[in-house]
Amino acid sequence: VVSTQSTGAPDERLHEFARLGGEKARRRVDREFDRRNRVVELQCLKTLLAPDNVVKVERFGFICKLFGPILSEDDVTGDGMLARIANVMDEVWFHGDMSSQQAYTILKDKKAGSFLVRFSVTQQSLCVSSVDAKRHSSSSSSS
Repeated sequence: VVSTQSTGAPDERLHEFARLGGEKARRRVDREFDRRNRVVELQCLKTLLAPDNVVKVERFGFICKLFGPILSEDDVTGDGMLARIANVMDEVWFHGDMSSQQAYTILKDKKAGSFLVRFSVTQQSLCVSSVDAKRHSSSSSSS
């Protein structure tokens, strides 16, 4: 899990600096927030791409398949794959690499409708594990 807590000056102080400092200060604060976002995005990428601190070609392909393309002509924000990874990793339902047995253990005592999203390395896809309302048992499906 990657902490999205910012480092450096507290956000309130930066907003105050931007408010009081005029256009130049606002641009400088915007750049600082952009920099912080990039740091978080790169930490998220590292967490997914190199869980053992080693990047493997197969893992890179897997991550690109799930979150790609890296950049798209349709992407007007310019955020691309890094932002998609950070957004998903910020969700409470995302658990990354996890076996179906581990998912079952987490969900077995949860109420019907509870779910989590995990990587299915064997299926090379994302997988949703959920608690079925009818049987109140954990089930999985890949996408």
